[in-house]
Amino acid sequence: MKKKFSLILSFALLFAFLLPLSSVSAYEGGVLNGKELSYGKGYVTEDTTSLVTDNEDSTMFKLDPGKQIWFEFKIPVQLIAYQLKVASGDATKLGMGYSRYSGAHYTYFSTPLVADGNKTYGNSYNDVHFFKLVNSGTSPVYISEFDVFINSEYYELTPPTNLVATPGNSLAKLKWDQSEHSTLYNLYRSETKGGPYKLVTSTSATYYSDSTVTNDITYYYVVTSIDKNGESSYSNEALVTPSINTNTPEPEPNPQPSGDRAILTITMTNGSEKEFDLSMSEVNSFINWYDAKEAGTGPAKYGIDKHSNNKGPFSKRVEYVIFKNILSFEVDEYNTVTTPTK
Repeated sequence: MKKKFSLILSFALLFAFLLPLSSVSAYEGGVLNGKELSYGKGYVTEDTTSLVTDNEDSTMFKLDPGKQIWFEFKIPVQLIAYQLKVASGDATKLGMGYSRYSGAHYTYFSTPLVADGNKTYGNSYNDVHFFKLVNSGTSPVYISEFDVFINSEYYELTPPTNLVATPGNSLAKLKWDQSEHSTLYNLYRSETKGGPYKLVTSTSATYYSDSTVTNDITYYYVVTSIDKNGESSYSNEALVTPSINTNTPEPEPNPQPSGDRAILTITMTNGSEKEFDLSMSEVNSFINWYDAKEAGTGPAKYGIDKHSNNKGPFSKRVEYVIFKNILSFEVDEYNTVTTPTK
């Protein structure tokens, strides 16, 4: 009896190994995997569905006559294969087509389509923007799974996040988080919440100081990501109201220097940094000039003695910084005189 039970168990295990893989893994790997597809007629969205991209045979979507499901690729892709599983209905009435980024030209895959759930290769299609599956028959077709395959990595260009605006005197300072795949950013501005927005600048940095603003007017900013394939949607909106009375808050009122010298690091709006080893009196003179200029008074430039960086036959070297080109500065104090211990 024990031997018979072992034999039955062995056959059961062998049978399990010979069974096809479950649908949960059978459809993975396509670019539509798990994504929402639009449903409607003539690219007018009536609903969305992920029932045909959920890697599960037991779920299905009813594609009515004259209707289609489609997906918009955010970057141009090259289609090389598709995978379609029809649960019921006339699969010969289904057609697949695409439009190019270069224009609204549709071409259909050869029909009838293979609808048994296997990956089917055909001609490759380049520069694909929209891809659709349409029911040209007179009765519904129930689709279990649908996916397409491309010859490269697919990504969707996302907008930058955490856009923050800080006011200054006739100045708006913007910064945001880097967006993956982005090579450039477009910064837009409006005087109306929600736009319409006008382009302020294009930059490869993740910050910008807008000096073309007017005090006491509220501005609304958004930023987008740019790569070789196009531009993302807008980021979050950040508002700012420049003012002559705007002062950068200090961590404590009337802070006192704790050292006799300091490293003054100035970050410019183009991303470069300038570093100076100065006495605290020189640093305080720079801070007083900066605060006065931010309040609307004083010269537009400030000269900083380069001291030990004076290379060459010069009696003195002074580097001038322009107020509107300064993004931020940092002061790191230190002592040159040590207090003897008892």
